[in-house]
Amino acid sequence: MAVRDLCLLCLMTLFALPAPSLGVSIQSDIISKCDNATGADDNCSIVGDGDFYGLGVRIGIYASWFASWVSNSFVRDPREICQSLDTNASFLFAIAIVVATFSSSGNIRVIDALILLLLSFGYLLSVMSLWGYRTLPENRKHFGGWGTHFRLMLMNAICAYGIWFWSVGMTDKLPKCNTREQCGGLKLWILVEVPVAGTGIRNLFLAFSCIVGAFYFTMLLAACLALIKLLREMIDNDWKGWRVPFSWRLREKIAKAEPWPLNL
Repeated sequence: MAVRDLCLLCLMTLFALPAPSLGVSIQSDIISKCDNATGADDNCSIVGDGDFYGLGVRIGIYASWFASWVSNSFVRDPREICQSLDTNASFLFAIAIVVATFSSSGNIRVIDALILLLLSFGYLLSVMSLWGYRTLPENRKHFGGWGTHFRLMLMNAICAYGIWFWSVGMTDKLPKCNTREQCGGLKLWILVEVPVAGTGIRNLFLAFSCIVGAFYFTMLLAACLALIKLLREMIDNDWKGWRVPFSWRLREKIAKAEPWPLNL
């Protein structure tokens, strides 16, 4: 199990490293705008934005992935795993805020949004865990508390952005610059080079985002229904026992299991 997960982690790390194959050289003193982020045409290179995905940012992300894999594979105490989950969620939340903010203002290029989106999905497909124990199937029945629901909403937001990006964002909404049109357009390396703007690859990633988004949206809907049911029961009981940690009661309602640590 551990060897398989390590191979998956390595594969997703390579998958989330499109910069070399896209011809991106990273600098930290530019703004991701068409006016200030032009690259040389003679060698088809693009100047990337180091503030978005520079070496320090990527090292921090990959280190948190590795720490999560170690904790999920070898650490048995769920309270220790909480720290790793919170670190990953913090990195992912920061990426989501950056992408959403700059996309809404039209101040991010397709190449920058693509790299950040792949980093987000790389975490989702490698070590992201809602319950704490991703590598132990018998423990996945436990539904977490505030941390779990925060990650659940974050996953829905990332999938929604992925759907927007691959459907209309890349073609109609984001700035049309640094797309390497003179060199065949932007390309993504997935065992072989594939054009990012190609119909096939766009439909593939769009379908993937929709499927993953539907899964997490269903889980979020189930959590909301459980919350409504719990609130109704508390109202019917005149709010007796409301001092009991709310997340514990919610987890018991959903999973019918013993409460886990609060921030799982």
